[in-house]
Amino acid sequence: MLSLDGGGMKGIFTLLVIEELSRYLSRPLVSYFDLIVATSTGAYIAAQLLSGKSLASITARYEGFRSELQERVGGPCRYFTNMLCGWRSLPARLTQCRLRREFGDTELSSLNLKFAIVSATGDTSPVEPFLLRSYTLPRESLLRAPPGATGGTLWEVLQASTAAPVLCDPVPLHGRLLLDGAVVGNNPSVIALSEAGALLASRSGRGTGVDLLLSLGTGLTVPKPHTASHVFQWFSMAAKMLINTHVAHTVTSGLLDAEQYIRIDPEGVGHLRGIEWRPEELEKGKARVREWLALNNRLIRDTCVRLEAGSRCTVDIN
Repeated sequence: MLSLDGGGMKGIFTLLVIEELSRYLSRPLVSYFDLIVATSTGAYIAAQLLSGKSLASITARYEGFRSELQERVGGPCRYFTNMLCGWRSLPARLTQCRLRREFGDTELSSLNLKFAIVSATGDTSPVEPFLLRSYTLPRESLLRAPPGATGGTLWEVLQASTAAPVLCDPVPLHGRLLLDGAVVGNNPSVIALSEAGALLASRSGRGTGVDLLLSLGTGLTVPKPHTASHVFQWFSMAAKMLINTHVAHTVTSGLLDAEQYIRIDPEGVGHLRGIEWRPEELEKGKARVREWLALNNRLIRDTCVRLEAGSRCTVDIN
């Protein structure tokens, strides 16, 4: 299985990781997996790769979106002016237009691989995961699987998975109101395990578990001492906890053996915002990621050896 984190513009760091992995692989990364589960920007990257797009073209698309954000948002003064004049819907409008232009009428179900996109229910309290699947679950798997639906156009399901609360309104789809999947699974590795368990439960004798789960992050925040002394600091901490990816990593590490689970999440860039538009900050982030990848080249090489050796999730894609 392949699991891809959310993180907005920080998806460019995931692309750097995939680019490094691709140096040692004999075919495209997504072709090594039976099941891909992804959230928000990770779902966008997976959809582009599954549609046959090159890493260079996907990177160019991120740069295009960054440029549009910079043009519309600008500096702090323009930021607050636009907030007062309706900027709140700008990311949603930009995302919708770009997604429709890039994916057109392509259906999620047309992809030739099991692909589950994580969104969240915006019409229930508390919110819960809602998976947008390229496949139909067997009836006997429904009770064990996270709630969700099958099908829809790629641009619609990706819009639902990237509809960040506060910045975007919930997206009506499949009779539900859906939000950014980062709210419930910014790191979707645990959700991926749940989905794999449901699929495997319907294939008695066809597999006993997951052979390999590769989880790619958008940048790990290095912990530092912090004490909240007023309400705004508590609000900031709560927002960061909401999109925390390390908890899911810790849980997954406890559920799988070391040979079953690989997490690649570069350090030092997790503090950047998902809507970061400043080119100088993103370039600094890219430099940190490249440095981290160089220091962790052994991890990259070992991961590729595992993939080339044929380690796969035992979910049958046929």
